[in-house]
Amino acid sequence: LDEDAILESRSVPHLGGVNRVRAQPLPLSSPLPPASQPYHVASWSETGKVHIWDVRPLIESLDVPGYTYDKSRTQTPTHTISAHGRAEGFAMDWAASGSSSSSGLRLLTGDMHSKIYLTTSTPSGFNTLTTPFTSHTSSVEDIQWSPSEPTVFASCSADQSVRVWDVRSKGRQSVAGMDVAHTSDINVISWNRSTTYLLLSGGDEGAIKVWDLRNVKKRG
Repeated sequence: LDEDAILESRSVPHLGGVNRVRAQPLPLSSPLPPASQPYHVASWSETGKVHIWDVRPLIESLDVPGYTYDKSRTQTPTHTISAHGRAEGFAMDWAASGSSSSSGLRLLTGDMHSKIYLTTSTPSGFNTLTTPFTSHTSSVEDIQWSPSEPTVFASCSADQSVRVWDVRSKGRQSVAGMDVAHTSDINVISWNRSTTYLLLSGGDEGAIKVWDLRNVKKRG
């Protein structure tokens, strides 16, 4: 009883520094999928790549003594997003599980060259759309899916703007937003999950602002 606790961990080899990591969301009160099914984690690398990993066997090996697994399943990414080229980034968000009529996963990634890409799951793996969302003019700092509308997401940028998008828009341009939301780089945004229309943003100038999207000017 007096011995020190032993903290166990599992790891995967990762090329380049990790800028951000995001785990696949699960419905509230839902357990992890069975060990035979994947559970995904995405990592933004400083190399400009975004990797999607299946970490379910690693979790199982921590929970079940003596559990063995195929290391090739966890040490090689399930999918690598190369669309960003060599531009690294920090903005990344999975769509909430159950927020779409389909059961597929959706991941948004934004880079320092102002581009945002959408990656979706398919029966055979993942697919990244080749055409990016391009209304920003500087580094995309944060992205968040709407908590209530499955096709809508918001983003903020070093171009001082906050933009709202709909993935159904054919032009891949934002549908609403604030062009000069702050007087400096905007680093973070957050939806108010008790409403469908309030959004927070925080900028380098030290301000936190609350936006009522019902009053935001729509584009086009």
